[in-house]
Amino acid sequence: MGTFRKPPVRFWIGVMIFVGAFINYSTRINISISIVAMVKSAKKELIPECIVDASVRANDSKLLADYGPRYHWSEEVQGNIIGSFYWGYTVGCLPSGIVAEWLGPTAVIFWFTLITAILNALCVPAAALHYSALIALRAFIGLLGTFIYPSFQVLIAKWSPPLEKGKFTSALLGNGLSSVINWPVLTSVTVHFGWDWGFYVVSMQLVVFCMIFWLVCADSPVKHPFISEAEVEYIKSCQAGKVGTKRRTAPYLRIISNTPFWVLVMGHTGSMWGLYVQMSTLPKYMSQVIGFDLKKTGAVAMLPQLSRVFVALTMGIIADSLAKKGILSPMEIRKHFCFFSHFIPGILTIGISFFKCNVAAIVLVLIGLGLNGAAVVTTLLNSQDLSPNFAGTVFGFISFFGGVSGCMVPMVTGVCIRQHSGINEWGLAFYIGGTIYLFGGVIFMLFGTVDEQDWNKIPE
Repeated sequence: MGTFRKPPVRFWIGVMIFVGAFINYSTRINISISIVAMVKSAKKELIPECIVDASVRANDSKLLADYGPRYHWSEEVQGNIIGSFYWGYTVGCLPSGIVAEWLGPTAVIFWFTLITAILNALCVPAAALHYSALIALRAFIGLLGTFIYPSFQVLIAKWSPPLEKGKFTSALLGNGLSSVINWPVLTSVTVHFGWDWGFYVVSMQLVVFCMIFWLVCADSPVKHPFISEAEVEYIKSCQAGKVGTKRRTAPYLRIISNTPFWVLVMGHTGSMWGLYVQMSTLPKYMSQVIGFDLKKTGAVAMLPQLSRVFVALTMGIIADSLAKKGILSPMEIRKHFCFFSHFIPGILTIGISFFKCNVAAIVLVLIGLGLNGAAVVTTLLNSQDLSPNFAGTVFGFISFFGGVSGCMVPMVTGVCIRQHSGINEWGLAFYIGGTIYLFGGVIFMLFGTVDEQDWNKIPE
């Protein structure tokens, strides 16, 4: 009978990155769930082109009666409440990686998540005070959330051997699983205990995560109290010549004047635009055009995220295996897997409206959109290729443009459906989104590189 070998410490670092992405993403989506129960029903009901379960839709307003206080907020106010997270998120992107590298990723993740837990709970009294107070809190929560993912990138750079980066980066897709699990959980909490508990449950999750994270994680292997010397030496030997131990101010001007950096920006922006189309517009499309009730809309909206998590974990393992066996080089992996992360989802996004009212076909398309999970070994990993020492700064910079996408997608969609919310009008929004998806993929495939940039070097 063989002896049991405990997982290496870096395995638990990867687990905490996954859980951290899961927990922190819940603060982004919880308002989309709660706000349905926080507002008065609309006076005018849209009639979908494809009517499904209209009788259930007619009863939606009755189901909201006992969920807690309801407020007279206009559609514009509701849009600002939901979008305010991205206002703060976009503002904080540029300095986020710099802060993570200077203060250390562990401290940034712990303190910013803890503060977020407090502010998220305060959203309940803020809503009662005035919607502007809620908007301000949500914007500040978005600002704090900006610093989390660059901090994860710094942890990945410090802890992952090069041939394990695919699996480490796939841990970032814990955010997709958050959508899948938290949507039904928070909906159930709202139904049984009221919408205020939807906020409290998320805050409790954040606090529990902070306590465990502080015990498990450290900024680097050499700073971890429980790691073995053998594992430290293994990680250091794998990273030799690429990851430095000294802190240095990031060469900002050289980064923003670097061609591979801008190629990554375009590839990442294309991917994020497509994701925001999924998160921000598809649920509304399924409700207003296809005619799904709220429960079915939520279930269908989870399909791309569930598929994306599965694809991310699978692609991360496959990519690492191909690299270890020498079947594909890192450059070939980035380019070939871009077909899954950008091209197929882009084509499927354009094609959504062509299926008209064919619900089965649309569901298959939504599952196919999850192929974007392959981005964990393309654009999401490329900042590690270009500069392991400044991966946090690079990721913070590209996240700025991703955040702009989060602000732009609802605006562009709103312009497309301003006169009429029909299949053709929505088709234009999907066409724009799919085209940007494909453009980002083409640019990254043609001009992207995995070569370490000369500005990554830190003299020891």
